[in-house]
Amino acid sequence: MNRLWCFNPIIIVLILFLVPGWVSAFDTKDSFNKDYIKAIEAYEKNNFDVAARLLPSFAEKGSPEALYCLARMYENGWGVNKNLSKAEDYYIRAAKLGNSLARNWLNNKYAAKQVTSIPKKEQTQPSNAVDCTHL
Repeated sequence: MNRLWCFNPIIIVLILFLVPGWVSAFDTKDSFNKDYIKAIEAYEKNNFDVAARLLPSFAEKGSPEALYCLARMYENGWGVNKNLSKAEDYYIRAAKLGNSLARNWLNNKYAAKQVTSIPKKEQTQPSNAVDCTHL
């Protein structure tokens, strides 16, 4: 029992099988981070063609920032065909994941809808209303 643990054949076999898995896991994560940074930088530099190519994969993986960027792009037609319904969907998904800019956009959008959704008949005075402006 005086053998060192590192010379145990079972430990050596486990290390040989597990270490390559660790390395590939770190490589994948590092690659993910580099591509994510590249996508966000493309958006911030108004390189919307690159952003439109890279952001959707991150949006599908649940990135609130990627969802927000795509929402802005679809709202304004930056690098993609303008699509307000798709933009709203991205804003909602980003807001649900905690993106405060998306939440702010939705708050403003819904506040504006409440003001503009009043039927025309309710905006005008009824015919039997008394004009009190001269008092």
